[in-house]
Amino acid sequence: MTFDMLKDVPVNEERRIIRDKWKDVLDLVKNEYNISDTSFSTWLSDLYVGSVCGGKVHLCSDNNNINSNMTHIKMKYGVLISTVFEDIFGKAYEIVFDTKNDCSGAYCNTGDVHKEEIHLESHNVLTGGGILLNIGQTLFVDGSKDLSSVIMFGKGGCVYEITLRKPDKCYLLGEYLYMIEVLAQGPAGVFSQSGKISFWDLADQKYELCITSESKKLHTIMINSEKPQIMKIEWTYFSQHNK
Repeated sequence: MTFDMLKDVPVNEERRIIRDKWKDVLDLVKNEYNISDTSFSTWLSDLYVGSVCGGKVHLCSDNNNINSNMTHIKMKYGVLISTVFEDIFGKAYEIVFDTKNDCSGAYCNTGDVHKEEIHLESHNVLTGGGILLNIGQTLFVDGSKDLSSVIMFGKGGCVYEITLRKPDKCYLLGEYLYMIEVLAQGPAGVFSQSGKISFWDLADQKYELCITSESKKLHTIMINSEKPQIMKIEWTYFSQHNK
């Protein structure tokens, strides 16, 4: 089964589909080309999709051994992965093997507004055994609470952690019952603009936070909802470049 509809979908949806099917890509590469269990676990199993932009799929890893051997992995497995991508998605992609640092800064540099979404159900995000960010929990993506390679605002801007909890003290003004804590920093550079992250809870209420500081800071959104569990996250940023 191929996904020819990827030729027309928005970038954020394209990346979501590719990330959801990444395990299938790896499994097919392993089985079709008879890659041994040892080689697979050493070079391929820890790779993940960092970004998708302009016909390029950026592959990254948190494994130091893999990061220091990306050139070897590209030479040995790049063509195989590219072939399987085209077989599965019905579209040719350039596969880019990035180190962790390169991948953290990868974004679509078009000079326009960029929006990306995580639908937690379709992204298979589990927090405490559930699919929603519940009260007292920190958001985990792919087994890690470090979101700096997932939610990015241009070059250098990112979100590190997101937690939903009750406040330590009673806020009388507005009677806020819950708070979203966002550890983040805004994009770097003279021409960079602010990043914005939006949350939707189960009551379909929307909460927004603008992040402008280049320093890593803890930001807070106070909320009062009967259904405060977070069901969707969207982030927006502006990239500006000289012509």
